[in-house]
Amino acid sequence: MNIANQKNKFFQMLLVVAISMGWSASSQAHHPEIVASADCDTGSGFVINYTATSWQTDGEPGSGNPKIKIFFNGVVVGSGAFVAPDYSFSGSAPAPAGLVGGDLVRVKAKAVAKWDNDNPGGQKRVDRIHLPDEECNPPDPECSIGIEKGCRVVPEPQPFVCKDAKPINALSMTWDGDETVGIKAWKGPVNSTLLAEIDNIVPGQTVTVSGYAGSPNDVIWEIFDADDNKIGESTYHISCSDQGMNGPEDCETKQGDGRDKAGFLNDWLLDGLAGTKAALDCSPESLPDSPSVSSCEIVSPPTPHCNGKVKVLSLRYVGGSCDDTTNTQEGKLKCEDYGSLEDSVTVIATDKKGDKTFFNGDNISIGNIVDVEAANANKKELEAETLLQIYAASGGLLQSLTIHTSCSKALNIGDRLGGFEVVSLDTTNGGLVQIGADVEYQYVIENTGLVTISNVTVMDDKLGAIPGSPIATMLPGAIVELGATAFIDSDTTNTAEATGHVGGGSCSASDEATVKLVPPPESTLCTTKVKATTLKYIGSGDIQNATVEIVADKFKSQPVVYTGIDLVSGTTILSSAEQNGYSIDATAQGMVELGAKVKIRINGVEEVIHTSCSVDYESGFPAPLDKPKGFPSSTWFVEDFTQK
Repeated sequence: MNIANQKNKFFQMLLVVAISMGWSASSQAHHPEIVASADCDTGSGFVINYTATSWQTDGEPGSGNPKIKIFFNGVVVGSGAFVAPDYSFSGSAPAPAGLVGGDLVRVKAKAVAKWDNDNPGGQKRVDRIHLPDEECNPPDPECSIGIEKGCRVVPEPQPFVCKDAKPINALSMTWDGDETVGIKAWKGPVNSTLLAEIDNIVPGQTVTVSGYAGSPNDVIWEIFDADDNKIGESTYHISCSDQGMNGPEDCETKQGDGRDKAGFLNDWLLDGLAGTKAALDCSPESLPDSPSVSSCEIVSPPTPHCNGKVKVLSLRYVGGSCDDTTNTQEGKLKCEDYGSLEDSVTVIATDKKGDKTFFNGDNISIGNIVDVEAANANKKELEAETLLQIYAASGGLLQSLTIHTSCSKALNIGDRLGGFEVVSLDTTNGGLVQIGADVEYQYVIENTGLVTISNVTVMDDKLGAIPGSPIATMLPGAIVELGATAFIDSDTTNTAEATGHVGGGSCSASDEATVKLVPPPESTLCTTKVKATTLKYIGSGDIQNATVEIVADKFKSQPVVYTGIDLVSGTTILSSAEQNGYSIDATAQGMVELGAKVKIRINGVEEVIHTSCSVDYESGFPAPLDKPKGFPSSTWFVEDFTQK
C-alpha cells in the first residue's frame, strides 16, 4: 500500500471516530472546555471547583448553550448554561463519597442542548484531577438533644378501714351504663332529703355525692334518661356491713343493688367512699404525661406529732452539739457534751436506768438513721424518758441526751435534739408521722436534631442511671419518657443529664428539679364566736349559674344571697364587698357574731354548719357540720374567719 493511500485511510478512520463521538466539522467550532481543582473544606470535606467555557476556534467567546451538565466520575453534580459575556459556567460540589486524598476524579462538562447558532449539542471535555494528598474528614452530623425533668410528691397512702371511717358521708361512683343519664341522690328513701341532682352523666363519668352523715343504712339514687324519664333506681348500703362495698378490694366493682337486692340498677363502679376520719380513693392522682413542675413541696404533717405513747423514735445523726437543740421540751430534755461529735460514732439508746436497750449500733455516720424501738427490748412502747449516749470510735463518751418520750411534752419531727434530728415518730394514738415522702421523677428526652442519635444515657446526679437508660436509638424528633422514684427527706435538687451519640461525636443536655420540705400550713382555731367567715366550695361536681343563700342564726331575716354563681369545686370562693370581703360578715348586718349555726343553701339544697366554736372551726379545714355536730363538711371549706 502506498503512503498516500495509508494517509487517506487514516483520516477516514479519524472521521468515523469523530462522528461516533458526536462531533462534526461544523460543531468543532463550539466546544466546552473544563478546568477543575480540588480543595479541603474542614466543614464538609473535599470540594471540587470547576469552570466550563465555550470558545470559538479563533479564541473568541462563542455562542452560548442553554444546557450544560457537569459530571464527577460519571455522576451529574450540577447543570447550567453558558451565558454572555464570557460564555462560562462555574460552580463547586463535594467530591464523590468514599474518596481519600490523592484519588483521581474525572470532571466532565457536556453540552446537552443545541447551541445558539443551531449547531447540535453533545460535545464534552474532561479534566482529570487528583484530590489534595491530605486528611480531610468532615465533622460528624450535628447531634442535638433535649431533656425536661419534673417531679411529683406521691400522696401518702391512707389505710382505709370502713368501720373506722364511719359515718360514711360521701359516695363516688362511675357510671357504667350505655346511655347518658341524670340522678337524684336521696339521703335515704325517695322523697327524703335531696342531696344532689346531677344531669348529663355520660358513660365513664364519675360523680360524687356528699352529705350522707346521719342517714339511714340504705340510700337511693333515682336514675333518669336524657328526656327525664325515670329508668330505675340504685341503692347503696353505707353502714360498712356490705362486704362488696367497704374496702379497697371493692374498687371498680359493680354497685347499685345494695346487697344483691333485686330490681335495682347495678350499673355503677365504686370510685370512692369518704367518712369523717378516713377516705377510700379508687382513682388516686397519677404523674402527669409530661413534667409540669420543676419544683415540688413536701408539706410536713400538722403538729402535734407525739400522741399517746412512743413505739419507735427515728433519729438522723447530724453531729453538732447540745447548743443546736431547738426543742428543750419545757426543760425536760437534758443534753451534755463531753467532747466534739465525730463523723462516725457508736450510739446506744436505753431507758433512763440503762436496763432496757432500744438501740445499739456502731459506725453511725453523719446522715445515718437510728431507730430507737421499744420492741428491741420486748416492750410495746418507750418509757417516759429515753437515754441516748454517743461514743467515739475509740470508746470515749461524747454526748449524753435524755429525751422525754411520754408525749406529755412536745416532740415533733424536725426537732433538733443535740446531735440528732427527729425524722419520724410511730405512736400508739398518732400512728406513723415522718419527714419526707416518696417523690416520682419524670425525665422526657427528645432528639431535637436532624440525625438519629444512639446510646442515649440518662443520669441523675443523686439517683444514678435512670431505669431504661441507655436508649439504643432515637430518630429525629423522637421523644422517650423515663421515670424513677426516691424517698426524699431533706431539701434536694437533682440534676439530670441526657447524652446521645452520633458517629464519633456526642451531645448532651441537662435539667433539674428541686424538692423542698415545708412546715405545715398555719391554722387558726376559733376560741370564742365566729364573727365573719370566707368559704370555698368543695362539693361534688361543678354547678353552673347557682344561687347560694347564707342565713346566720343571729340575723335570720337578713340572708346573704349570691346569684348567677358558677360553683367550681376546689376553686370558687364566695366573697363580696358588701360583706367586707368575706362570704358573710356579722358586722355588715350590725351584729357581732353569726350565732351557733349558719344555713347554706345551693339552689335550695341546704347544709348547716356550726359556728359557735364549741367544735373546731379552723381555717384551712372543712367547715364543721351542725349535724352530726363537728363532722367535716364535704361542701364548704373554711378559707378564713374572724372571731368575736
